Amino acid sequence: MGELVRLVLEKLTNAGILFDGEGSDRLFEPDTFPTKYISEILSDESGSYVNTRQIMGELGIDHHTFQDMLLLREVCTVVSRRSANLGAAAIASVLNRIREPKMIVGVDGSTYKYHPFYHFWVTEKLRDLVDPGLE
Repeated sequence: MGELVRLVLEKLTNAGILFDGEGSDRLFEPDTFPTKYISEILSDESGSYVNTRQIMGELGIDHHTFQDMLLLREVCTVVSRRSANLGAAAIASVLNRIREPKMIVGVDGSTYKYHPFYHFWVTEKLRDLVDPGLE
């Protein structure tokens, strides 16, 4: 997920939408935006942007606006929500195929564990996708 976010940020920067069109060498280098950055950015307390500022510093982005921080957060939200939806779709497919009235699914991984909304988004999407009568 981190690389997907980085690619979106690179495209937005090159289009002049983000960071006044001026990124950093590190931002344009593949695999320099680990997935943990997404969790850290989305874990920022409302309005504080402490983690976001720190991550921008690590990426060598010293010139950013409040709008840049909001857009960065939105990109992280969209990419990680899509990931949660895809994961939920895979789980729901299996559950709908097995068709047992009660099932338990084990999920592991640092994104699921540390992302502040991932569990909620997966659970929410499963409610939409799992056939009625199955739990």
